[in-house]
Amino acid sequence: MAVKGLCVDPDHLANALGHVSALKGSYVLVGVSCEPITNNRPHSYNTDIAKVTARRLFIERTTEPYLYESDILYVVLNVEMHGGEEAIYSLLNDINKSLSEILKAGLYFGVSQQMTKLDQLSDASNQMVWALETAQSGLFSPVMRYDVTTSSSSSPLLINEELLARLLVQETDTALKAYFENLRRTICVEYGFSPLNAKTIYYSALAVFQKILVELSQDNKPALDDTIALNEYDASSGVRSNIQYLIDTGLQIQTAVCAHRCAQKNKLTHLVLDYIQTHFSSPDLCLTMVADYFALSERYLSALIREQTGKSYSNYVEDIRMSEAQRLLVQTSTTVNDVAECVGYDKANSFYKSFRRYTGISPKQYRMDIQGN
Repeated sequence: MAVKGLCVDPDHLANALGHVSALKGSYVLVGVSCEPITNNRPHSYNTDIAKVTARRLFIERTTEPYLYESDILYVVLNVEMHGGEEAIYSLLNDINKSLSEILKAGLYFGVSQQMTKLDQLSDASNQMVWALETAQSGLFSPVMRYDVTTSSSSSPLLINEELLARLLVQETDTALKAYFENLRRTICVEYGFSPLNAKTIYYSALAVFQKILVELSQDNKPALDDTIALNEYDASSGVRSNIQYLIDTGLQIQTAVCAHRCAQKNKLTHLVLDYIQTHFSSPDLCLTMVADYFALSERYLSALIREQTGKSYSNYVEDIRMSEAQRLLVQTSTTVNDVAECVGYDKANSFYKSFRRYTGISPKQYRMDIQGN
């Protein structure tokens, strides 16, 4: 979390910071938390490296910034030098995008309102902290402006649609439930959002729901959006009731996504096993061949087969080949060498070794024992 407001003794402001170009005229204070977005933290992530990288990008891409490091990185940007507040917000999003590419993890930014006086720096710091903590809730944009966290703001406070979409398609609902609980607490308790902001958040989430349902309905008939209703915001029932509906619907969609994914996975597994059953007699059959045919990685294919059969790919194929070889040896007069060829061995010697390892006896002895009984 961010540190609380940066307090500077007003008596020393002019001497300590009066020479700073960024503070002459209108400015905003930016706070950058170098703890990455929780759901996107790579194992190799290093906070110190993140802070150095963020500092370098601000120096390279902004005009005469004033930087101060504590547990977060403070950056003062002059509004006039950067062409206005909107230009600054666009620049901050670009910097965070670059950080995501370099560090493989996005960071959280908090931005104060525009200030015009040096003695407003402490107020700017308090605003920045509020905005940064709002961003760190994970519910909204990772680059958060103070003026859109207040209920009186004319700018809507939008949810982090990318994060919500990612949570809706996860295999478990633990993270999604935590997200929704945070959303409920934030909207209904901590921030005291106005009905207008609550309504904006509601429709922002609903747009994510709709997108997920459309994607699923393309492969799933009847369409899921026919079975999961997306209702309009009901102003007569209050904020809490609407947010609860949003949560219930989101969890319902996540359940549908999991069911859809499971059905698709089962369908793919059956296609893979059928393919192996059809082509086991080919000496060319191998894991790479099957993976290429279905455009899957070999690792995923192996896991898919093991999950369904309890066996590795090689053991599963050997079971099929040995079962067919035993049938041919017992039910037909086919020579052992021809049996080997029929079950996918281009070298009889390899078949003999595999059969003995599998049954404990030679193919010829197996035929004699069964026929003798």
